[in-house]
This record gives sequence, structure tokens and C-alpha cells, in this order.
Amino acid sequence: ESLAEYVMASALHFNKQIPRCQSNLAEKRWDRFTMATLRGRKMGFVGFGDIAQCSAGLARAFGLEIGVLRRDPSKRSES
Repeated sequence: ESLAEYVMASALHFNKQIPRCQSNLAEKRWDRFTMATLRGRKMGFVGFGDIAQCSAGLARAFGLEIGVLRRDPSKRSES
């Protein structure tokens, strides 16, 4: 579960442009921009083991669509 939370923290970090916000704060600058939302975007996983399944559950809570690439496409997951 800890790694799944890290996956979502990383998604938020880049989607919300945290490095840009930190730079603006350090430079005491107000750079107006629109922050995107995660809802409606897609998140893909290569493999769908325990970590990916947990991450997918969290991603769904944010409204992301999930895509999975598996070695055996006949396998289905109920997650």
C-alpha cells in the first residue's frame, strides 16, 4: 500500500506542477497558471500485480481511467 500511495503522490506532484510552484515560491513570484485535474486522465500499468492493483484502486478514487498491459492478455482481474 505504501508504494501505491507513492505512485499517486508522484502523479499529483507532476500533474499539479509542484516543481513550478516551489520555484515560484523561492523566487517570490506569482506565476498564474491553471492546474490540471487528474479526473478523466488515464494511468497505465505494465503488469498488474499487487502494487499495480492497489495503485489502480487509488487512481480510480481520483477518477482516472486505468489501462493494463499484461504478458497473458487472457487473464482478467476483478480489481
